[in-house]
Amino acid sequence: MAIVWQQDCYQVMRLSGEGREAVHLLYEQLVFQVVIEQGFVIQQADGGDTVETPW
Repeated sequence: MAIVWQQDCYQVMRLSGEGREAVHLLYEQLVFQVVIEQGFVIQQADGGDTVETPW
């Protein structure tokens, strides 16, 4: 984490699926806080086709 703070990052966010309680416990033990943040995700469609975007 020292490298993160040295690069002037103000936040590190870890994301995990809802059912991964063991991972969530690990993050909490590493002093990550459970907070509600809004995130947006786009994933590649099945078969390797990309999702069409307006840009």
